Amino acid sequence: MSAPAAGNREDPVDRILAGVERHVRSGDGWSAVCPAHPDRKPSLSIKRGDNGQALVCCHAGCATEDVMAALGLRLADLYLDRKDRPANQWMVSGEPLNGRQPVTRTNGRTPTNRRQSAPAAGTGQRSEPAGDRTTAAEYAYRDERGVEVFRKVRRADKSFGYRRNTTAGVEYKLGDARRVLYRLPELVAAVQAGEPVYVVEGEKDVDRLADEGHTSTCNHDGAGKWAEDYNAHFAGAHVVIVADRDKPGYRHARAVLTNLSIYGGVGSVRVVEPATTAEHDDVSDHLDAGHTLDELVPIEPDELVRLAGETPAAPEDGDVPLAEQDAHTGWERTDLGPILDGTYAPPQPAVLHRTDGVGLFYPGLLHQVIGQPESGKSWLVLVAVAARLDAGEPVLFLDYESDPAQVVARLLALGADRSALVRLFDYRRPEVGVDRAAGAFAELLTTRYGLVVVDGVTDAIGLAGGSITDNDETADWIRRVPERIARVTGAAVVLVDHVAKAAGAAPSRYAVGAQQKLGKIRGVSYYVEPRVPIAPGEIGELAVIGTKDTQGQVKRHGVALPGGRMWAAARVMIDAADPEHLVVRILPPFEAAGSNVDVGVRGAAYERVPALMERVSRVLETAGEEISSTQAVKATKPFGGGRKELLLLALQALVREGYATRRASGVAQLHKSVTPFREAADPGVPAVVEAVREVDPVIAALASEVDLP
Repeated sequence: MSAPAAGNREDPVDRILAGVERHVRSGDGWSAVCPAHPDRKPSLSIKRGDNGQALVCCHAGCATEDVMAALGLRLADLYLDRKDRPANQWMVSGEPLNGRQPVTRTNGRTPTNRRQSAPAAGTGQRSEPAGDRTTAAEYAYRDERGVEVFRKVRRADKSFGYRRNTTAGVEYKLGDARRVLYRLPELVAAVQAGEPVYVVEGEKDVDRLADEGHTSTCNHDGAGKWAEDYNAHFAGAHVVIVADRDKPGYRHARAVLTNLSIYGGVGSVRVVEPATTAEHDDVSDHLDAGHTLDELVPIEPDELVRLAGETPAAPEDGDVPLAEQDAHTGWERTDLGPILDGTYAPPQPAVLHRTDGVGLFYPGLLHQVIGQPESGKSWLVLVAVAARLDAGEPVLFLDYESDPAQVVARLLALGADRSALVRLFDYRRPEVGVDRAAGAFAELLTTRYGLVVVDGVTDAIGLAGGSITDNDETADWIRRVPERIARVTGAAVVLVDHVAKAAGAAPSRYAVGAQQKLGKIRGVSYYVEPRVPIAPGEIGELAVIGTKDTQGQVKRHGVALPGGRMWAAARVMIDAADPEHLVVRILPPFEAAGSNVDVGVRGAAYERVPALMERVSRVLETAGEEISSTQAVKATKPFGGGRKELLLLALQALVREGYATRRASGVAQLHKSVTPFREAADPGVPAVVEAVREVDPVIAALASEVDLP
């Protein structure tokens, strides 16, 4: 296919590329920032069609008409020349592009178009299709006072567009227009009168029910697009949600049900479907078949989940039924009986266990893991993800910082099963706030996750329109998103965030931004610090330091740090000898029951095997220059060798005690001898360390690998 010459003013692709920002080559076309919505990353695709026309697609969902209008162009500008367009392609400003007049209905009415007078309020003027883009119907969307906000235009080819009056004239896009429900004034009046109201999927069904004397409504943008702003109109209402008989219809009904149950404050809400059985049937098909609204078939919440294509998790003892979860507002009276009679059991940390069985996260509560960039905080949560997948529990991962390829690669290296990733790992990378994705957000609330990770809190709050330095906005986002997920799904929710401090400074209790990031935590907050970087061929070590434990069930198993506000919670050892098959151990800071051994001393006991320290020291002395960890381990063979893991630990001990230096060089760690270490002259460590060695099964297992004096 030959492309028009570059610079041709009549070339539609060149015309569009000249108007968009930051366009780059992508395959056989271009990617660009979409001008019709706030686009943080290029979501607009532009290609050249077989006949030279421009093919434009916004992957965020903007209509082509809106994209072209934002560029100051018409749909007609997508084509090379008007005479080359297929007959009766579409109408612009009411004028048929091919000179033909639109077909009239048998009653003589002409389909509406942009130059005709507006149809009657709340009704659509319908016509038989006269061509692909001719107007088939218009629907006026009005606010509570009856003032028109915008019109939705349905075309004969079943595509949709919009029209609204502004101070600058007529615009053919929604822009910043308020999104309101269809027939909103009638809905408000019916709710105030205590009459039942119906939620259906499209304007056609709303108008049909109005003809039958019933009040109903729908959102303007179809299935799966219910917005949280709509919920307030249903306070105290008795709502009947009518699901279309197909998967999108059931999913939309479930999203509306979840929204109204949790946030709408409705008097009652139930879901029904048509009594007719054909796929895609809606309430109009139900009425056309001679049925009444009383004959709509009820759908129970769990059945609705199944029909939508999701399998509900098997309930466990003490699980709250979905309908009751959704109805929770926090204003119900709390039963204090179990607390007063001594039968109350506090929440227990049951997610991500240390080797001694102590868990680090509480199901159903909110946590945070903070640290410097490259501190290993993401590794800690990914270890938790792999553990939950291995236990057969669904995991939700909301990723604002990384990408699916990196996350999946790390999970596979941590031993996650590929089939479990397909079945149980719900990975999402949001590009808008929950207010613009209310349907998808309400849908995820119907799954009972074992763990939920929000990686990138700063971006998440920003996408929701909030500021991380504003306590009120931060608290509002936490309440509306992660707290809600924890309460409804029962998952341990972990927020991954950054700290505002210089590398090498003391551990911080606070993430960057508002103090409410810590204040809203009802589980545990952890600060992660790398003691040894995680790198190929190395044994990385992360220090996990607790900064807050509202429930107190993790802190009591830790070691208090100076000042008493923070405590050593765990040490994470990640053996990357084989980068594709990592070995992870989450160790307690000490093992001696009742001991107050400092975590640093316990660390020395863990790593300190003098026989191996001497072997590694001799290698460094012989080398006389910096060598990598791998080189040091391999070169110990003439001196007696040893298991790789133990030799790496001995190398770390030499660095810690000043016998050797270590510096990073790319992904490698380079070491050099400072002072020779000899086992015979070893000054040892405090006696308390020896006590720890005796009771610590991990140390005992390591010591058994070498001949100790």
